[in-house]
Amino acid sequence: ASQRRRPFPSHPRMPVFEVDLDILSRSANPTAPAETPDSGSEEWGIPSLDAPIFMMTTRVLAGHLGTPINLAAPKASPGLTQAEAEARLVRDGPNELTPPPEVSEVIKYLRQYLDPFMALLMIAGILSYIAYGVNTDVIAPLWVGVVCSAACVASCTFTYIQEG
Repeated sequence: ASQRRRPFPSHPRMPVFEVDLDILSRSANPTAPAETPDSGSEEWGIPSLDAPIFMMTTRVLAGHLGTPINLAAPKASPGLTQAEAEARLVRDGPNELTPPPEVSEVIKYLRQYLDPFMALLMIAGILSYIAYGVNTDVIAPLWVGVVCSAACVASCTFTYIQEG
């Protein structure tokens, strides 16, 4: 059988490559035997792509992934065989999103001190300690500093516990 090839229109930053129209039409034909390549997408006439998957058409993506898709009636597509699915599971791993990195509990607690009200309490406490240091005859600034610091620590601790 003659192979029909044409350049695939690409994004300006993507290289131009050729798509084997015979192979793509076989994947769109539900009566054609379900062929899937065993190693890479080169067997489908589609080179490895550097483009993001979301920029590909369904037809190109099906050829690139080696998955037969009936484009006219996707629900009638044969899908992967059990053996192919197991081979891809071993090769690619499970179809799961990578979990976000865990944030240390200490960092979560210390972030509570970044709240503007907590910063205001800390500044008030520090200024009170400075005022007491300037004039140690008056004890009131020391008590104000202690109360501001205690309120700040208590509020941050309770907020951390509630956000759990």
